[in-house]
Amino acid sequence: MVAGAKRKPRKLPGNRKRSTPGRVTAAFCEWVNNTISQAGMTPMELSEKCGVSARQIYRILNGEVSPRLVTAELISLALGYELSEVIK
Repeated sequence: MVAGAKRKPRKLPGNRKRSTPGRVTAAFCEWVNNTISQAGMTPMELSEKCGVSARQIYRILNGEVSPRLVTAELISLALGYELSEVIK
């Protein structure tokens, strides 16, 4: 490499830009928000109950990310519902 030349940043698989959550995700996030409010539960308590990190719960609730299917199932089960009941 020539002295003073700038290196091109390497693209890594984890640096992909995430798409915005779709309608199903938005509906799931709204359902989770409403359900934990009705239960008098905090996102931190939900995190402890379902085993998903608090940061991930907050990101899902704020619509920043779409939960994976297994994560959505863990959340719904922690709230006392089967995922098939929630997503129709």
